[in-house]
Amino acid sequence: TFGVVVERTVRELNGESCIELEEVAKTKEQIICSRSFGKKIELYEHMHQAICEYSERAAEKLRAEKRVCSFVSVFIQTSHYASGPQYYNHRSERLEYPSADTRDIINAAVRLLKTIWKSGVKYHKAGIMLTDFSDPSVNSSN
Repeated sequence: TFGVVVERTVRELNGESCIELEEVAKTKEQIICSRSFGKKIELYEHMHQAICEYSERAAEKLRAEKRVCSFVSVFIQTSHYASGPQYYNHRSERLEYPSADTRDIINAAVRLLKTIWKSGVKYHKAGIMLTDFSDPSVNSSN
């Protein structure tokens, strides 16, 4: 006996349409770059570096999609399982102009990080999210 996938493949090869084709690839609605840290982060400088790296990666993905974004969000959090103070916070910011420029995204992310950073906390995870995408040719005011 064969599985459903093999059966459909055989039927498709024999000219019978069994699998619907997606005509246009769906465009992404958000790009998220986040990571749990192997070692807890306690210093702002280390978190700043991580957020900048995530921002750079997210901007690269955005450009690969040939899109620009209008919103940047940042989050930081402790581990749910660790003893000690628990903390989670996030902030979002609308960019002045839609952009896929790494510098614009990093600048926004760092501004956001400064507003949610809390000293004396052992952070387990952080991330950045880009949303509100549009076509760059529509935004000629940049």
